[in-house]
Amino acid sequence: THWLIQMVEFFDHLPGSQIPVGSISIWQMLTIYLLIILVWLVRWWQKRWWFAGLIAVGLVIFPVWHSANNLVRITLLDTKNEPVLVIQDRGNITVINGGNEGTGRFTILPFLRQQGINQINWAIASKFPGYTNDAWLEIMQSLPIKNLYEYTPKLADNIATQLLQKELQKQQGIYQNLAVGQSINNPTITAQLINDQVPILKLQIFNQNWLLVGNIKSQQIAELIKSGDLSSPQVLWCPSESLQDLVLALKPQIAIAPANNLDSKVLSSLSKGQTKLFLTGKDGAVQWTPNGNFQTFIQTTENKSSVL
Repeated sequence: THWLIQMVEFFDHLPGSQIPVGSISIWQMLTIYLLIILVWLVRWWQKRWWFAGLIAVGLVIFPVWHSANNLVRITLLDTKNEPVLVIQDRGNITVINGGNEGTGRFTILPFLRQQGINQINWAIASKFPGYTNDAWLEIMQSLPIKNLYEYTPKLADNIATQLLQKELQKQQGIYQNLAVGQSINNPTITAQLINDQVPILKLQIFNQNWLLVGNIKSQQIAELIKSGDLSSPQVLWCPSESLQDLVLALKPQIAIAPANNLDSKVLSSLSKGQTKLFLTGKDGAVQWTPNGNFQTFIQTTENKSSVL
């Protein structure tokens, strides 16, 4: 048995040996169990075990294939410092920001696996506070990235950037260094880092304007609005410290902050407007679907199905 164990370990470490297929629903799981019982107890099925196997594989593969090629969704994950978005567009996957060390392994990868995602087509690093290259390296240990765009890499991060480029080359991925103001255009989104000090990242996703803003002082807001760096978006993400000032100034339809709670005076002030508020620290991740609805996506939702 020793050589058999070694052979299994060898194949387990081959590239592509582990392919996430997402989750299966309760009815799929029960149907597969029923097929196993039929093959075990019923002679007709025992003679046609291969047919039962084909049905079981089809029950898993076809829904995954159909979902991957038809699903359109934006998910803003529950992260503390840097906003992380996963955009699913009929099989094309864009990830915006990787967060800090641990975010890739413990937040981004579990979500991608649960969704049955096997590669990232476009990754964008916009350098919000707390950003490190470690998260992208963590992700690339499990999933390939086809294209990675990094805004304004610093000289102090030169070694980390070289490691990132080297890992991408192994996967035949493409690395591109961008300056502030340069736009990224792909079939799914348009992105532009217009300020690397705050920072401010503008996105257009499925005809929606998103604005991701770092920690900004109240006196800066009027100046940035006047200069055109800040404009009213449909969806705003910002730290809780800047939330009240930005919501009152920009009046977005949706505002999202990485907080567990807000001061009662701030909540009272914001509740007078028409902006819908989400706190990812309390509500969990936030998802948008083409029906126009934003809803929370928390771990208990994932647990309703069985993860393969």
